[in-house]
Amino acid sequence: GAPLAGAFRIGAIPTIGPYFLPHALRPMRETFPDTRPVVSEARTADLMDRLKNGGLDAALLCLPQEDPALALHPLFFEPFLMMHAAGAQPGWPEDGGDGLLVLEEGHCLRDQTLAICGLQAPPGRRHAAGLELLRQMVAAGEGYALMPALAAAALGDAPSLAYGELASEVGREVALAVRRTDPRAAHLAAVVGLFRRIAPAPLRVAC
Repeated sequence: GAPLAGAFRIGAIPTIGPYFLPHALRPMRETFPDTRPVVSEARTADLMDRLKNGGLDAALLCLPQEDPALALHPLFFEPFLMMHAAGAQPGWPEDGGDGLLVLEEGHCLRDQTLAICGLQAPPGRRHAAGLELLRQMVAAGEGYALMPALAAAALGDAPSLAYGELASEVGREVALAVRRTDPRAAHLAAVVGLFRRIAPAPLRVAC
């Protein structure tokens, strides 16, 4: 009678999980009182493997992804901001990406950044393991970087940092992935609907 009762294991990529899931946990408990969310972080490939192997019930990741075993439900569009040191102007695109800082290999945000900037590979060897280190590198004047809007809002302002808006279509689609064979499709659709409703500003809810 309660298909989502008990532990509900949600995985998320590191550039989304800490900034979206805190908005989602209380509404999940209130909407599905028999459900106990259990959250974890991993990179996209690992999340998809764990989801297909039954180690996760759902995963927050970015589109596009292609895997016939998974159903991908778009949740919202997340804009990117240009993060740079206060008092400095990012050189992109004039500098050809020379000052661009990215995350290390395996992070989808790295690939998204390179694609948006029209680069096949980073121009240098400067990269960060996570968003907080990336943020500190930019604050120290090491270069500039693209920062997802949710992370920028959650990490807050700093006197040494500034953010510039990009074109409205520069960003990424965030989706919830589930197994196509999961028999709880109708109940998982209710989770998708909840996540769409609670997406915080300035995100545009997907149709």
